[in-house]
Amino acid sequence: MEILGDSPINHKGEDALDRSGYAEHIAKGILKWKSRESLCLALHGPWGSGKTSLINMCLEIIKEQTATLDSKEKPIIVRFQPWVISGHEQLIRTFIGELRKALKKPDLSEYAHEAAEKLEVYEKIFDYVSWLPVPGRGYIEKFRDGLKLLKGSTRAVQKDIENDLDSNKKRICDALRKLQAPVLVTIDDVDRLTSEEIRQLFQLIKAVADFPNTIYLLAFDHLLVEKALEPFQRGSETRYLEKIVQLDFEVPNPSRSKLTSVLWAGIDDVMKTIPSEKYEQTRWNEVKFGPLPALFRNIRDVKRFLNSVNFIHPIVQNEVSPVDVLIIEAIHVFAPDLYKAIRDNKEYLLSDPTFARGRSKNDEKDEWIKKLPDMASSQFREEIQELLILLFPEIDSVFNRHSWGDGFWEAWESNKRVCLSAYFEFYFKGTVAEGEISAKESDNVIKELGAYENLVLILKNYMVDGRIKKLLPKIENHLKQNHDRQLACSFISAVFETGDFLPFKPDGMMELPLDWLIDGTLYRVLKMFDEAERKGILADAIAQTKSAVLFPISLTNYIWREWYRQDKDNKQKEKEEKLLTQTETDEVKDIALKLIRERSKNENFYKTRHLLSILHDWVRWADIDEVKRWVAGIVSDEKKVPEFLGGCGGFSGKSTMGSHFATYKLKIEPKHLEQFCDIHQLKTASEKILKDNPEWLTDSYREILTIFIKGFEKKDSWDDE
Repeated sequence: MEILGDSPINHKGEDALDRSGYAEHIAKGILKWKSRESLCLALHGPWGSGKTSLINMCLEIIKEQTATLDSKEKPIIVRFQPWVISGHEQLIRTFIGELRKALKKPDLSEYAHEAAEKLEVYEKIFDYVSWLPVPGRGYIEKFRDGLKLLKGSTRAVQKDIENDLDSNKKRICDALRKLQAPVLVTIDDVDRLTSEEIRQLFQLIKAVADFPNTIYLLAFDHLLVEKALEPFQRGSETRYLEKIVQLDFEVPNPSRSKLTSVLWAGIDDVMKTIPSEKYEQTRWNEVKFGPLPALFRNIRDVKRFLNSVNFIHPIVQNEVSPVDVLIIEAIHVFAPDLYKAIRDNKEYLLSDPTFARGRSKNDEKDEWIKKLPDMASSQFREEIQELLILLFPEIDSVFNRHSWGDGFWEAWESNKRVCLSAYFEFYFKGTVAEGEISAKESDNVIKELGAYENLVLILKNYMVDGRIKKLLPKIENHLKQNHDRQLACSFISAVFETGDFLPFKPDGMMELPLDWLIDGTLYRVLKMFDEAERKGILADAIAQTKSAVLFPISLTNYIWREWYRQDKDNKQKEKEEKLLTQTETDEVKDIALKLIRERSKNENFYKTRHLLSILHDWVRWADIDEVKRWVAGIVSDEKKVPEFLGGCGGFSGKSTMGSHFATYKLKIEPKHLEQFCDIHQLKTASEKILKDNPEWLTDSYREILTIFIKGFEKKDSWDDE
């Protein structure tokens, strides 16, 4: 990671903004100045506009154009930096000292040396004055008051000052006038000083150092300095600066094309390449040729932005969308309050399917979104709004009334967009939120798609902790881009094999049940392949399983209902494309029925989650007496009754209006078991178990039996249904 310094350029060769021509214009003006009077030039520009870089190039050009001259004919350059001086008392003395040292150089003329000699007396006087107790006074006033105090000291000191002060300055001026080239004093970053120090500096130039044959080149932000000098302007129609500065130069704004070229070159160094996928390339072009370049006013803005991107990019690389990174970091640099608002209010901005499904208009959210651009500076509020629209579909919906279908979500997921909860936290914290899956983690899982045994072990963990809902879309997108029959078959079979480890109770979110999500994912994966391949992939996936039952049956039911469901929409559904032909559907149904019969012989089959739905499918595809015989065999063993009833129950949820969360309770309705067994006999058996309270009866079993018995209290309501 390389952080770009805020240092100015030192040479014309480093000039990427084509300002060397302007620097040459100033340099030539200085060299052509023939008057022996003092001249003060001012270079105006806000912080970061390149004032120091212009001064550096200007001095370089002056040195180049006078390189062949004798040293006595070259301008004597003094670079005075008042903001590095500690203590107010040092300013005048330090300035005189710097000027004296420059004039004292051995290769200069005798007149330069004479001026340096006389400046030494000036310096001594300020040495005397600096320790005098004259509180609350400015430099010039203190200098004068100090002289008065000195008059009361020894006759020798008094005589030395009275006789030599005026004549000494006159000798300095006479010597400077005789120089063949002027003294050029550059004073940069004047606006870094405090208001008091700025006033003292201009007093110095006006009253103490107003030497002939001397050119001052000052660099500062005009507004800041003028505000600091306001006390000197009271009661005067003429601005104080106009009394000192004879010629003003404005730092030219860099051309938009040059500034943008520097910006893109820096981005390329950081990002290396923008993704070649058509979708991201389109978004990148919208950013590159749209609002982003308009945010940058000077090279300092560019460096601040590139440093921000340079810092975050190695942390989030390959985990998020690089285009979104650029937009977010632009907001971070140019609208920090807006950045914080986005970071802390993701619930208004996410476009997850779970957030979008069944969404009603939220006036509070819309009003909040409409106020977001106001958090940016007015000078680029419009550009920030455009960037926000490119960043978040929810914001685009509010400002442009666009609606987004499920097809867009696949692209957002594929490109790891900030508008999805799976990636949002990574953009701001460099880590995924709890319960989410990083791109690196999902990539590691995808690498194991062809290793069935490993994949089963991996998916089992994701089923247990519920994060399978975050992993499935990533695998689905991978398979969509890589139509590999073997990988698809391995994936479907591994999901079948591990599906029974999925938590039975929902996790509290108001969203699609995980079972539906899994069935939908497997269905779409099968549909990726040609019609002739689908049935074979599904049959092979079922055959590869060892103990799976729930999802092979539920997916088969999902497919079977495309042909055989009986509802009012059946006529419309008949026109829709089916996953399999009717003959293939019947063949898969027979495979599923065979699987049920085989698994029902397993002693733990009665513990299967969502057992009731499997029993219903068994009845649909076989003789009901076959199912009744199996159920009778299970409930005849009282130890199996609680878990059998638990598998025949379901969870109902309740939530408050506008909430994404719900509380779930187990619900076992006797009416759903009527066709399989004598529910009253089963109730009596359950009551007996509770009464006998055997050692094997756990609290969980007791709760299940109690819920089942209480279900009979609603008999009147379901008898009439």
